[in-house]
Amino acid sequence: MATPVTFAPPKAPSDSTTTTTEPRILVASYGDGFEQRVADGRNAQPILADVVWSGLVSATDAATIAAFFADRGGAEPFEYALPPDATVRRWVCETWTQTAIDRYASSISAQFREVFDL
Repeated sequence: MATPVTFAPPKAPSDSTTTTTEPRILVASYGDGFEQRVADGRNAQPILADVVWSGLVSATDAATIAAFFADRGGAEPFEYALPPDATVRRWVCETWTQTAIDRYASSISAQFREVFDL
């Protein structure tokens, strides 16, 4: 697989970006309520991120961000370091929303899911 493209948005996302870690675990249930749990693979703690660009007063900035996601169609991964973290991770963006704030400004909300492609 080719190296993913790096996402370089024209504006940094808002401080309201949130991240969630959802560990993948395998559970074996036994009699009497006993369970055994183990991590599901080597990369069992992917990060989900809700990233927001608010107050985009440039229509070009909003179009650039939305076009980047559309060009990948939710399937092609990209590399990006969520501020303020300097760690570059591999993501896919399967859902994004562009909202008009008024005639001159808009915001984009995107959901990133960390992936561990070969």
